Amino acid sequence: MGSKFDKLSETNLQMAEYARRRLSRGASREAIVDYLVGEGMVPSAAETLVAGVLRSLRLRAFTEVITGAVLSVLGLAIGVAVHRYTEGMLVLIWYGAMPGGILLAIDGFIRLQRFAD
Repeated sequence: MGSKFDKLSETNLQMAEYARRRLSRGASREAIVDYLVGEGMVPSAAETLVAGVLRSLRLRAFTEVITGAVLSVLGLAIGVAVHRYTEGMLVLIWYGAMPGGILLAIDGFIRLQRFAD
């Protein structure tokens, strides 16, 4: 037995997911707010919802940048340590973390730029 609050909460989650998908595809903030208002949402609530989704997307992008940087530095440190320990033998297993981390950081920077106001 669902209450009125459960239905409202489910509708807000659906609208937040709609806003997240549209923002990820490059839609403007205003277009999404206009759509949500057209669907019957109060304008201030639509602005707040879109602002919250944008904040969440920016946080995820920033986390990618930090994770990529840490992964790159860690891969470099372990790679250098293994290289020194093996007295110059080329050990490639740890060097894979560096390009992966760099690509992750670049992707995060691109996302941050996309979601900037």
